[in-house]
Amino acid sequence: MSISETFVRLPARGGPHLVGRFMLVTVTGLTLAGVGIAIVVDHALARQSQRQAVARAQAFADAVLDRRLRATDLRPGLPAARRHELAVLVAPSRLGPDSLGATLFSGSRIVVSTAPPGLPNVGASRVASARAGNTISFVDHGRHGPVLRTLLPLRLGETGNGVLELDQDYRVIAGPARHNAWIVAAILEGLLAGLCLLLLPMLAGAARRLRRHVTVLDHLASHDELTGLLNRAGFYRSLEEMLATGSRGAVVLVDIDAFHEINDTIGSEHGDRILSAVAGRLATLHRVSRPARLGEDEFALLCDGLDEPGLPDFLHALDEALAEPFETNGIQLAIAVSTGTAFYPAHGGDSHSLLRHASTALSHARDDRLPTAVYTPEQERRDVSRLSFAAELRHAGRSDQLVVHYQPQVTLASGRITAVEALIRWQHPTRGLLSAAKFIEAAERSGLTGEIGRYVLATSSSQWRCWRDLGIDLDIAVNLSTVDLLDLSLPGTITALLIEHEMPADRLVVEITERTLLHGEYQSSKVLQQLDRIGVRLSIDDYGTGYSSLAVLRRLPIRQVKIDKSFVDGLPNDRDNDQIVRSTVQLAHTLGAATVAEGVETTQQLAHLTALGCDAAQGYLVGRPCEADEITSLLLGANRPESRLPPVSPTLPLPV
Repeated sequence: MSISETFVRLPARGGPHLVGRFMLVTVTGLTLAGVGIAIVVDHALARQSQRQAVARAQAFADAVLDRRLRATDLRPGLPAARRHELAVLVAPSRLGPDSLGATLFSGSRIVVSTAPPGLPNVGASRVASARAGNTISFVDHGRHGPVLRTLLPLRLGETGNGVLELDQDYRVIAGPARHNAWIVAAILEGLLAGLCLLLLPMLAGAARRLRRHVTVLDHLASHDELTGLLNRAGFYRSLEEMLATGSRGAVVLVDIDAFHEINDTIGSEHGDRILSAVAGRLATLHRVSRPARLGEDEFALLCDGLDEPGLPDFLHALDEALAEPFETNGIQLAIAVSTGTAFYPAHGGDSHSLLRHASTALSHARDDRLPTAVYTPEQERRDVSRLSFAAELRHAGRSDQLVVHYQPQVTLASGRITAVEALIRWQHPTRGLLSAAKFIEAAERSGLTGEIGRYVLATSSSQWRCWRDLGIDLDIAVNLSTVDLLDLSLPGTITALLIEHEMPADRLVVEITERTLLHGEYQSSKVLQQLDRIGVRLSIDDYGTGYSSLAVLRRLPIRQVKIDKSFVDGLPNDRDNDQIVRSTVQLAHTLGAATVAEGVETTQQLAHLTALGCDAAQGYLVGRPCEADEITSLLLGANRPESRLPPVSPTLPLPV
């Protein structure tokens, strides 16, 4: 069984209900179509019936009335007997079964009429139009129901022009047409319904396949491929569903400490196995309903019902679950984690703010080197301050607020200043001069360490040229960051600077820390090998505070080892530090590297380091970091034969 099958899944979002929607739309459409078809057909057939009725009236007028009417019938003063004959001639029984009566007009005057009483007058304008030779037909809706009224022009001799109005029951005329219309509509409806029934099984099968595909796509979109846990999108949805219930609980973010070292050491494939194993253990924790993987080594746990008093017990259970070493490829690895917690609804009423607050807590746990942290508003205010500070730093790089100071290094055998270390400083407009320790974190967060490193290299090499023109001969040491070591273009940049300022490569010393080497070891080693081929000297800074000192010294072309200040403190009385410094000097010399002691502040320390065979010293006793102009004056004075520091004897203290 795969890992993803053991975890609680999100309720799948239902696919489209195509069959039900299709039936609803189809029934509605067929009903509307049937009504529309019936109306259209009814109208068309009714119009046809109306034309046929008018044609019958015209035929009656031509065949019967034209032979029996006389021109004198249209003159005033028609005898009563003749009017009676005419009334019999246009009686409804003579005109047809659908006839209601007729009216004979002479001009606008009615000669005779058999129309039902109460029928509205057709109007003088229609009569006049009919007398002019036009056949007029319209349906009149009155108390007698719909009546088809037809006005026919009569030509009786050369002078007799009359109009005959025939009134017919429109219901009798249109009834068969309406009946036929509904029959046609019913036939069409039946054909469409049959077609829909034929399509229904195919549509139902397509809907089932589509729902399965939607379910699969929804799972892929909301779950992490490697571990089977929810991904960020799925966790947001799960958290929103939980918040909608009004329940209380916590979001706990879990970050594996230094996971990149695992990937760099044993490879990403085995690192992925570790992540999958971690995911499996997190999923078994009590109270964890829906675990998620948000990033490479960051997990999120949704803990319904977990409150602040219960958090210590939960974190203890978390530590126990991860305490047993993880094994991959025959290697057992122990991991440590940092956690950040935010409670709902106290720390957020929506998923985005709640996860952001948990992330803020986790960030503070990592920054303060704590195993866990719970969100507080002060943390967010601190983050805002950091963002503002980072924005100021970015502006400082564009406004010449960053300056390079130099701290001298003295060769113990001669007492002469032979090198300086370039140190970045920030001349802040309100906070004054800031050392790198005050803003290096902001630089790393803002991605500015690479730019700052390039600035220090360019400024230092240019300053070396100025000093050489003054007759000052010395080395310059520059610190490289992790970002620098991962930049494959760095050797080319340094080569260009050396050529531009005619600086011998061995006059440039690049300082790196052991911790820096642990990030992307393969790529950083390539950069360092290229720098060594150029002729640049490599120095290990803060030696002894890392994790693999001897391995680093053996693997890389190190030409200098800087002994950390923490080991110089307490000399010459601290036996442990004395032994560490003594062995470091011996090891470095065995490997062909020089040693520089940092943080030298007393003449006793300087004398003891000389006795131990240390090559050079750096610290406040020798000189504090200062601007280029000050260091120039110091170098011009200190390096004159009559004013340089004398060599230090193991038995004689250095003169103040």
